[in-house]
Amino acid sequence: MNKGLKLILGFLPLILICLLVFWFSSKNAEQSLSQSDILVKVVKERLMPSLQGIKTKRDINIVDRVISVGVRKTAHFVAYTILGICAFGALWFIKRKGLRYTAAVMTCALYAGSDEIHQLFVAGRTGQLRDVIIDSSGAAMGALICLIAVLIIQMQGMKDEIAELKQELEMYRQRKLPEAEATGDPAMYQRTKKQRQR
Repeated sequence: MNKGLKLILGFLPLILICLLVFWFSSKNAEQSLSQSDILVKVVKERLMPSLQGIKTKRDINIVDRVISVGVRKTAHFVAYTILGICAFGALWFIKRKGLRYTAAVMTCALYAGSDEIHQLFVAGRTGQLRDVIIDSSGAAMGALICLIAVLIIQMQGMKDEIAELKQELEMYRQRKLPEAEATGDPAMYQRTKKQRQR
């Protein structure tokens, strides 16, 4: 695979997720609330059956508002966790892992900021610094997952390389011992034997 195609394929998931986030942010307040209300209903019915006993309208409204905020903020976090994963993958050409992590998180944070500014121009929507912080935290989590996965894979690769080197060293020692015996050099024989026993 050539470098240009690899670059395009690396950025494609990132661009698609950004477009999806932009599409959700383009919905007005009424449309956005109706979407989250579906999830709120599911959470109430499936995950929190004990809330079904609430009777007063005031209490129901408070519970709905709390769950709605929780659902919306969780959706922010999860969406940007996925975006952080995609950003880390897209920036594969940055070889230093720490720098790639930082670049991925900063890219997502900048997009989160631009997304909140975009919402200022959508009917009934507002841009909030709190959402930028939640989004950036999600991105940091996603990029961290990738960073840890890369480090684990590299450590496993290093273990395999060390095992191969040990095997090669043992084969070398096994070849050297008969040579030492054949030369009749006691010092060389003892050195080789000790090396083999290590």
